[in-house]
Amino acid sequence: MDGGVTLAVPALFFLLMTFAAWASVLSVGLPTLPTNPSYDDKYCPATSVRGTTNAAGDALCYKPFFSDPKTAATWAHDALSRAGSGYVLVLLAAICTSVIVAVWGLFFSVKDELVSPGAGADAVSRGRWLDEGLTFLRWAGRVMYSAMFLFPVGLALAWNPGYAQVTASLNAALGLLVAGGALSLLAFGGRLSKLALGFRPAVRVALDVGNWLREHPRESNPTARICARYVSLLRHISQWRDPFGRGYSAVLIFAHSQGTVITADLLRFLKAEARQAGSFQKYDTALAGFDRLPIVLLTMGCPLRQL
Repeated sequence: MDGGVTLAVPALFFLLMTFAAWASVLSVGLPTLPTNPSYDDKYCPATSVRGTTNAAGDALCYKPFFSDPKTAATWAHDALSRAGSGYVLVLLAAICTSVIVAVWGLFFSVKDELVSPGAGADAVSRGRWLDEGLTFLRWAGRVMYSAMFLFPVGLALAWNPGYAQVTASLNAALGLLVAGGALSLLAFGGRLSKLALGFRPAVRVALDVGNWLREHPRESNPTARICARYVSLLRHISQWRDPFGRGYSAVLIFAHSQGTVITADLLRFLKAEARQAGSFQKYDTALAGFDRLPIVLLTMGCPLRQL
C-alpha cells in the first residue's frame, strides 16, 4: 500500500493542477473573445461558425459533430468537463477527507515543531496521540489511493447535464483561483516566502519520508544511494585495524528520527541476507567482521513503534 500511495498522491495532484491550469486558461482567455458573454447557445446560427444573430452583435459559435451549435464558452467548458474535469469534485472530496485525517493525526506533532511546548507539556498524552494518529493516518492514504480508481466515474458524470453545469461553475472558480494565485505570487512573492518558513519543518519531514520510499529511478533512487553510503561505512568499520592488528570490539549506533528507520531497515536487510548466505563472510567478505562484532542501536525520537 505504501508504494501505491507514493504513486497515487503525485498522480492525483498532477491531475488537479492540470485541470486547474486549463480552467485558468478558460477564465482568462474566454473574456477576450470577440463575442458578447451574455449570449447562450440559442443565439448560434444553424451552420456557420460565426454569424449575425437575431440580437445586436455577433455570437462566436462552434458546431461539433452530432451536436447542436454551441457558443465558444459552452463548447470549451463541455470539452474540459468531458476530458476529465468532472473528476475534480471527486478528487477534491478525497483530498479534503485525507487532509482532515492527516491534520487530526499530526496536529500536536506539527504544532510542537513550530512552537516549543515548554516544560509543562504532557509528553505521554502527546506520544499517545501520535501513536494513534499515525495508525489512523493510513486511512488518509487509503482514501487517496482509492480515489485514483474513480477517474472513470468523473468521466461518466460529465455527460449528465446537471453535473456538467456544476462542473462548469467549479472550473470557473478554480480558474480564477489559480490565476489569482499566480498573480499573488508575482506581487507578494517575498512576503509569502517568509510566511512559508513556518511550514518548513513539516514539509522537510514529508520530503524526507517521500525520498526514502521512492522506488524510481531503479538504478539511482535515494534509498539505494543512502544505503550504499551506509554500507560503505560499515565495511570500513568491519575491516579497520589499529597498528597492533586489533579491530573494534563492538559497534554502537546512535540514530535519531528517520535515521532510526533507515538504520533498522538496512540492518534487517543485511542480517537477512547474511543468514540466507550462511554468514557475513559468505555474503560479503568486506562485512565479515560483523560475524563477531555485536551491534547496539541507541535511538532518539524513534517512530518505528508507531509505524
